[in-house]
Amino acid sequence: MEGKEYEMKDTGKKVTIYNLEDKGFSNHEWIDDPELHINMIRRKTGNALLSLEQYRYLAAKVYRAAEADRVGRKLFDIKSNIGGFGTQMYSYDELTEMGAAILSNVLENHFDAINLTRNNRDIPILQNGFRIEERDRLANLNNAIPLPTKSASSAGRSVRDAEENLLLNTFNAVNGLYASATQTFAGADWAVAGNPTATVEGGMALLYLANIEGNFHLVLNPTQYLELMGNVLAGGLREFDHVKAMIGGEIFKSRFQTAGTGMLVAVPGSGYEYNVLAIAQDLTQRDWDINGIATGFNVYEAVLPVIQETDATCTLTGI
Repeated sequence: MEGKEYEMKDTGKKVTIYNLEDKGFSNHEWIDDPELHINMIRRKTGNALLSLEQYRYLAAKVYRAAEADRVGRKLFDIKSNIGGFGTQMYSYDELTEMGAAILSNVLENHFDAINLTRNNRDIPILQNGFRIEERDRLANLNNAIPLPTKSASSAGRSVRDAEENLLLNTFNAVNGLYASATQTFAGADWAVAGNPTATVEGGMALLYLANIEGNFHLVLNPTQYLELMGNVLAGGLREFDHVKAMIGGEIFKSRFQTAGTGMLVAVPGSGYEYNVLAIAQDLTQRDWDINGIATGFNVYEAVLPVIQETDATCTLTGI
């Protein structure tokens, strides 16, 4: 698909514009901006039509709000562009662990029985929207008055929040990491120095017993995160630094992690895909005409967390 380059009048930045007629989007174009990782699908004609500059300005507000404080995606191997928005189902094979390798002096035609279970999962849409009144659009064009952007930022943030809840917990019966985990360790109050270390040690021991090796990320509610930050071990060592060295990964805080709980998650990128985020359609902004008096915007994405190894996450309770 061949595009044309366009220079933004307000910023001087260049974007590439593609015609989407052959992709099933009649009267729409796709704006590709190297600085904003958001799909921008804009109407070319019609009522209450925003300029490219106005459209990108709003998209930037949506994208930056969605990217702020995002934790969930850092815990998954990402599979992007698995077919586009029209892809409604994700299929994957679940492998029963093979037996031990054999030792011999010559090469043999040896293979273990491979048991694969095919799983088919629906890919949900996470979405919200906002609108720009026609009077505000014209005031911005004629008098350089800034467009009202609070609703755009709020829409981006709300879609991000829905994704965080989906990936970390559960959302509309789709289970994420915590709800899918089969390992759990009961710890003790993290306001007491030494308890976080003992809790993390216990959780890591369970993961090692399940043959989940390597490094781990730790996800905490802000309350437990601050408690860990404030703890000092004997000799003056900050317990936060000690725990971070133990797990080999990062320590994240998220308000979507229930207070008094946490979880250890195998670090993605090891080659063994414990947890996969299937992205049919990444974050997208698309506009539409509201009876000629306003421009409506859909902010949406289609993503699915696939927990392929439930033993690769250990929940921590009672902390």
